[in-house]
Amino acid sequence: MKKVLYSIILFLVVVLFVFVVLFFNMLNKKNLEITLLQQQVTNVSQNSALDKELQECMAKENYTTTGMSKCVEEQSISLENEVTHKVQLLNTKLPNDKLFLLQNSQNKWIEYKKAELLLVQAVLQQRDGTINTNLSSGDNFKFLQRRVDDLSSYLFYLE
Repeated sequence: MKKVLYSIILFLVVVLFVFVVLFFNMLNKKNLEITLLQQQVTNVSQNSALDKELQECMAKENYTTTGMSKCVEEQSISLENEVTHKVQLLNTKLPNDKLFLLQNSQNKWIEYKKAELLLVQAVLQQRDGTINTNLSSGDNFKFLQRRVDDLSSYLFYLE
């Protein structure tokens, strides 16, 4: 009788242990999801501030084609600097044996961006219009904004 009772108690302890492990595993997954959502909110907030600055600049320029292009170019320069800064930060966070992956990724991203922007220009040249400059600048801006978001996510995850 004692053996049966000990067996039942042992079984219950094992079952309880399994449930605890599963619960903490689920909790860790939820915490990771929350962390990733926080990063997305941070990115949206940063992009919203950037968009607001861009809109304010364009308003000052009376939404002229030249003025809008100038504003987008200025913001793109800021984003280029931000990309450089984020890559430098990642260089300090990644282990030495993984740094080549970051460098390779950055080089490939630059190649892709150049190739894609050449295609955009080729497509836009098929039609006349001063707005083409703005469309091309806008595409460059979006590329940079996306890269900043990606690099920010990597940094957030590594902290």
